Parts: sequence; C-alpha cells; structure tokens
Amino acid sequence: IILSPHASEAWVQALSGLGISNPRLNKSKFSPSTILAAAEREQVFLILVYYEQDWEAPPKYSPMKSLLKKTNVPVMIIPADEKHTRSPDENIFSHVVFATDWSQTSENAFNFLLHFQPIIKELEIVNVIKDRLTIRTLRQLRLQLEKKRRLCLDEHCLDAEFHVYAGNTDDEILKCVHDYHATLIALGAKRKEGLKEVFRKRAGWRVAKKSHLPVLIVPTGAN
Repeated sequence: IILSPHASEAWVQALSGLGISNPRLNKSKFSPSTILAAAEREQVFLILVYYEQDWEAPPKYSPMKSLLKKTNVPVMIIPADEKHTRSPDENIFSHVVFATDWSQTSENAFNFLLHFQPIIKELEIVNVIKDRLTIRTLRQLRLQLEKKRRLCLDEHCLDAEFHVYAGNTDDEILKCVHDYHATLIALGAKRKEGLKEVFRKRAGWRVAKKSHLPVLIVPTGAN
C-alpha cells in the first residue's frame, strides 16, 4: 500500500490497526510515475492517494488523471476533508456503498472489495437506472438483486442491502451515500483507454470529484 506524501502518519497507524500489513509511505514529491514504479516494485494491491487538489479548478497537468490513466492497481482517493465525515469509532470500511451496473467490471470490483470483508460492517449495493423499466426488466432486476444478496450471505457472510435509484448516475450514488451514512464508495472502472473515460464520461471520476468520502476505483484486470 502506498500513501501520497500528504497523508498523515495517522493513516499509516490506522491501516495497521485494520490488519493491513506493511503500509508504505512514499516520502517523495507526488509523482504518478514514482508511485507506479514503487507499486510495481513492492507488488502492492492498493494505492491510496490523499488528495488536496481543487477539483473545480484543475491544473492543465493533473497528477491524479495521469495516475488513473496508467494504473492497473486499484486506487483509493481520499479527500482532504475526509476525517470530518466519520465518527471516531468508525473505520474507513465500516459502511460501504458499492455501485454496480451488473457488468463484469463491476463484478471484478466487487471481488476486490471482498478482500476487506472482515472489516466491512455494513454494505449497501446500489444500481442506478436511467431508462424507464419494463415489467420484464424489473423482474430480471429483482432476480439479480436476490441472487446477489444470497451470494453475499451464503459465501461471504455479508448481509448486504440492495437499492435501486433512478436518475443521473453520480448524483444518485451520492444520494445513496447520504441516505445511508456511508464511510466509503466503491466502484469499478473500465481500462479501455487507460481509464480515460473514468474522468471524461464515467461516473467514477465524477463521483470522486463531488464526494467528501474516500472513493475506491477498481480498474478492470486488477488482481
């Protein structure tokens, strides 16, 4: 695990307290190439970036964009004000909202999230729809929800709750986060163009820009 140099030592201690072994703090200036090189050298499974950038006025060169374009390792983006959104007795994985579109990319992201199953206390799985549902589509959606819930209970001992929201994808994900007082947002992202679409058109980038919570983005192909 690599933390950006802006993350406090408290983050290192917090991760160790969650049973995540050997967290490493990159002391050098925040550079995507440096972080990715270190990630490959140390064979990490997750990159954490404590991000203080002003999203509304991004520079011409964005280190975050460059990092997300190139990485095949999941990235957790931690906003600078994140500590104000959790109570002292909650860990970052206490209450997770996982956004799915039922794609293989979402399935891969969910499987990665299961690495943290022992420390996930509550899990909300949200599917955002934009189009009006037919009766047949609604029935299929209900079957998918029931199947996923049984899988979570039987194989992963997670009592997940499922929610269907309608509207703009990123706004509805954030609404779910607000409704259920989550501590973390998790979702998958396609690597079709080096995660290019994550910050151009995809909900993942827009959610990260708007969220005051940590956002875990899992690229397709992540281990």
